[in-house]
Order: sequence, then structure tokens, then C-alpha cells
Amino acid sequence: MDVEGWYEVADQVWFRRYDYGDENVGLIGSGAGLLVVDTRASEVHAEELIADIRRLSDEPIAGVINTHGHWDHAFGNAAFGDVPIWGHRSCPDFMATTAEAMRHRLMTTEPFNVMQAALRAVRITPPNRLVDVAEVISVGGREIRLHHPGRGHTGGDLVVEVPDCSVVFVGDLVKENGPPGYRDAYPLEWPQTMQHVIGLVDGPVVPGHGDLIDRSFVQSFTDQLDAVAQLIVAVMSEQLSPDQAAEQSPVHPRAFHQALGRLR
Repeated sequence: MDVEGWYEVADQVWFRRYDYGDENVGLIGSGAGLLVVDTRASEVHAEELIADIRRLSDEPIAGVINTHGHWDHAFGNAAFGDVPIWGHRSCPDFMATTAEAMRHRLMTTEPFNVMQAALRAVRITPPNRLVDVAEVISVGGREIRLHHPGRGHTGGDLVVEVPDCSVVFVGDLVKENGPPGYRDAYPLEWPQTMQHVIGLVDGPVVPGHGDLIDRSFVQSFTDQLDAVAQLIVAVMSEQLSPDQAAEQSPVHPRAFHQALGRLR
């Protein structure tokens, strides 16, 4: 059911797809509080998100979960005040070392010129509730499980599982609207990480970007990651040149070379 721009995936579990960045956010209700999955690209965007949440529900916001530390998922954190923010143990250090570079890159990239003021105003706010491998959150008696399945899109990806309705939020470990994002990735580890993710999937899957997906899409995406990893190994062992491998890659050559660059 679509309500006020929110798509209800299961009972009191919603996601909303925003035009800017084609980014998804999640919302998990309990009757006693809401958990927000990712906070968008700036505090300006997060304030829009909060207003959209209020049109859907008057439950208090009990906390935030960052699926990872990239700007389009965590730069809105400060707008949520002093609520708990869950993230992987490595996320604060990752944001400390990359956030300013991300901000600078975005502010000097032509398509984002309209965002310069919003980006300049962002107060970098890392998670304050840190997860190593797994943690269970209980809000209003509803159990939410957080999993770090391994290194993949970043070193600190979290999967958010709502076990009572078999919904998982996977962040950018899976993208529906384009190729894998390799800028901060671990290309040789990502396919194995996805085997753990697949083991959690038994229903709807909300990716970080794009439409709602299912287990078959997650498997297909994993197959692409595995093919890229095998081609990288072929390049590193000098069986193929980088350009030959890029031609055989299931992802765009630019994405392949970015993945290869991570190993160099």
C-alpha cells in the first residue's frame, strides 16, 4: 500500500524512494517508536524526510540505523538530534577519514552545484551505537536484527533484518538501479559477503537505491560481483590485461576499472 509516498512492504515496515540520488530510506514502526534506516544526503534532505515521516506517523523516532557511512546515507544524521544512531564499528573512523573529501568532491562537481549550501552546512555525525558482527534492537517489543556480513561495498556495511515479516534492508551491498559501487569497496571479499546476505533473505529486499527486489535479484547481483572478482584475479595473475578483462566484465568498464583500482 502506498501512503503519502511511502510504500508499506510489510506491517509497519515502509520504504520511500527519493528522486535526489535515487536514494531509499526505510522506516520500521512498532507502536512505541520508529527506527529510520539511513538519513539521506544532507540535513536539508533529512528535514524533508522527517516531515514526510510525520505525515505518515506520529510515533516518536526512537533511533536511526546507518547501513554504511557514505554521504547519501549518513550526512543527514545530525537532523535527528540525540537519538541513538546504530552503525558498524568501523563507521566513525570511515566517516572521519572520508567525509570531508566526499563533501569537497560533491561541492566541486557540476551536477551538485545546487547542493553546495546544504553540503557546506552538514555537521558530520557518525553513529554512536556501534555494532561489531550482530546486534538485536527491541523497540516496543519488536525485534530488529543488525548484521555485519563482511566487507563489501565498504568495510562497514550493515544489513537490517525485520524477522517477524522477513524484510531486509541491504543498503548499497545491492543496487537495483545501476552497477555496484566500488569506490570504497572490497571487490574480492564482496561476493563471499553476499553469501551471508543471501542467507538472510526470505522475503522483500530494500536496496539502497532503486526498486524493491527479491532473492533472485540478490543472487543475480552476487553473480555479477563474483564475475568481476574472477576477472580481477585474472588481471592480477596476468592472464588478462585490464582492458581485456573490462571488455568481458558484466559491469560497465568504468566500474570494473574502479574495482581493479581498489586492488592496486
